[in-house]
Amino acid sequence: MLKRDKSFHDYVLYDLLGGIDGVVSRPMFSGWGIYKNGKIFAFIIDSDLYFKGNKETSRVFEEKGGKQFDYVKKSHPEPVKLPYWSVPEEILEDREVFTEWVSLATKN
Repeated sequence: MLKRDKSFHDYVLYDLLGGIDGVVSRPMFSGWGIYKNGKIFAFIIDSDLYFKGNKETSRVFEEKGGKQFDYVKKSHPEPVKLPYWSVPEEILEDREVFTEWVSLATKN
């Protein structure tokens, strides 16, 4: 079972997303959902941040090194894939590119 990483949550929410109006987090499963103006656009599981993608933005996230979130259900042999993409460390460290990714994720 995954543990909530409060320090990573605080880094994402307050350092990276702190200047964006309407952004809040709520506990979700083993992590947090991240919302802008009441609409989920990201989540944190363990020490990983995932942004919501769509047909267009998923390609951008994947091309830049994002990995699609998946999980395995006991009742289903194949991994279940969700439309969320990991945010690579180099994106977290580049404020300009990170802001662009936030913009893409919040358009969904």
